[in-house]
Amino acid sequence: MKIRIAVCEREIQTREYLIANLKELSGEVVCVEYDNVYDLVEQIEMDASAYDVICVSATTLKKGDGIAAAAKIRSYSLNVAIIIMADSKDYYAEAFDMFAMAYLIKPVQYQAIERCFTFYTKNNKADRRSSWMVKSRGGNWKRIFCRDIVYIESNNREFVVHLADGENIESYGKLADVVEQLASDSLIRCHQSYIVNMYYISEMKTANFMMDDIVIPISRKYQKSVKDQYYKYMFNRM
Repeated sequence: MKIRIAVCEREIQTREYLIANLKELSGEVVCVEYDNVYDLVEQIEMDASAYDVICVSATTLKKGDGIAAAAKIRSYSLNVAIIIMADSKDYYAEAFDMFAMAYLIKPVQYQAIERCFTFYTKNNKADRRSSWMVKSRGGNWKRIFCRDIVYIESNNREFVVHLADGENIESYGKLADVVEQLASDSLIRCHQSYIVNMYYISEMKTANFMMDDIVIPISRKYQKSVKDQYYKYMFNRM
C-alpha cells in the first residue's frame, strides 16, 4: 500500500532533497510537492484524506503561513500525520497543539527524516496490513483491508461495510461478532449500530463523530470508552 506524502516547501532545493530522501527510504512512497501552503490547503479542502503525511515549512510565502495552514489542515483531518519544518523553535507550542508528529529544525538532516518515517510506518504497519474476510449477501467472500473501512452500520442481523473508495458491501451477521473478527486497533464500536475507523474521523463531539459530511452517533453506553480510545489513538500517532 502506497504512503502518500505532501511536501510543502518554498525552496526547490530543499523540496527535492526531502523527496529524494523519502523515496530512498521506501519504494512505497508517493510524493506530491507544493511551493506554497495555499495550494496545499485547497487540495485538502477538496479531499481531506488526500495524504497520509504532510511535511510543511513553517513559512512559505509569508512568516508563519505554514503553521496557520497546518492548523487549518488539522481541522479538516485528525488522521493525517503533520511534520513541521522551521528555522527556529518559535512555533513549537503551536505544533504541539495541532498534534504534529514531529518538529524539525532546518536544515533538515537525513537522520531526522529517517526517524520520522520509521516512527510513522511502525505505528501504522499493523493497520495497513490487517484484513478481514467478509461474505457478501450474494454469497461471495471478499478480503477487505481494515485500513480501507470507513465505518460499518448494522440493522438487526444485516450490516453494511462502507469503504474509502465508495464501495459498500452488504452482509449478514451481528455487530458484536463483527467486532471480534476485526484485527485493528483503529476500529471501535461507538453505538449499538455502528463501528467506526478512527483514521477517518475529522472531529469528535460529545454525542457523535464527524467523518467529513457523515455523522456517526456515539451512544451514552460507549461515550467514556470511545473518548479514551480515541485520545489514546491520537497520542500514539504523534
